[in-house]
Amino acid sequence: MSPKVDTNDSHERSPDLITTRPNANHAEIHDEKVRRVNELAHLKKLAADAQRELAAAERRLQKAKGSYSGVARCGNKPEDKTAS
Repeated sequence: MSPKVDTNDSHERSPDLITTRPNANHAEIHDEKVRRVNELAHLKKLAADAQRELAAAERRLQKAKGSYSGVARCGNKPEDKTAS
């Protein structure tokens, strides 16, 4: 029988700190956690930016619908710019 070697795997790890490498040491686990936290922050920023862009696009769409319906109520037809 081979002697027992004390490795990081002999200690229980939190499930959120499991890495893709089975023998990762504490520093590697910490580095991966930091990378994941940074990636999550980046994704949250992208999601917030997308939400702002969506809200702005919806406002522009509602404004355009309002302008179009305002023209239609006056009896004017919008010009067809494609027929030249």
